[in-house]
Amino acid sequence: MAAKNDFLAAKWFSKAADAGNAVAEYELGACYFNGRGVKKDEVEAARWFLKSAMQGNPDAQRNIGTCFANGHGVEKNQAQAVEWFKKAAINGDPRGMFCLGYHYAKGIGVKPSQSEAIKWYRKAAINGLPEAQFIMGLRYEIGSGIRKDLAEAYAFFRLAESKNEDAKTALEKLSKSMTGRQVDTGKKRFKKLDSIINNRKV
Repeated sequence: MAAKNDFLAAKWFSKAADAGNAVAEYELGACYFNGRGVKKDEVEAARWFLKSAMQGNPDAQRNIGTCFANGHGVEKNQAQAVEWFKKAAINGDPRGMFCLGYHYAKGIGVKPSQSEAIKWYRKAAINGLPEAQFIMGLRYEIGSGIRKDLAEAYAFFRLAESKNEDAKTALEKLSKSMTGRQVDTGKKRFKKLDSIINNRKV
């Protein structure tokens, strides 16, 4: 039944994509990339992701960026990957922000910049991405590219702990090394950050 539904969905997405619907183009790309309802074909996936991305779809912009970063269906091109991650990030995609931060941190396809990496990791974290919240926690814990701040590290680990096991483990370990005052400050900062994130979801 699931296979039949996938086939019908891919058929519908194909019709809508041929008519220029950006969401359908993205969904059809995902069908080809995952082999869902159609034969897996990374070249076709990348082609449809690119069509959708050029219409401004942030999910497609992130995915075509990932295709360029890993050579899925297109020739690997890290500079192109960065450009598409940047477009996705500017259009509000948290994972696009995270990927852009990663490329700046590692200097992949772009001149390395820890300040830019932290800027985009933080934006992704504030937009609710657990992986980015965990990375921000680590950065503050060890003072990597940013001033060391255990209370801030505590706050970001708290944000991520329910969805990220590494953050949960890091929080438990960090809490044991903090003073009661630092923990109290961390709790206050967590509540402030959590409020900002929840308000963005409204």
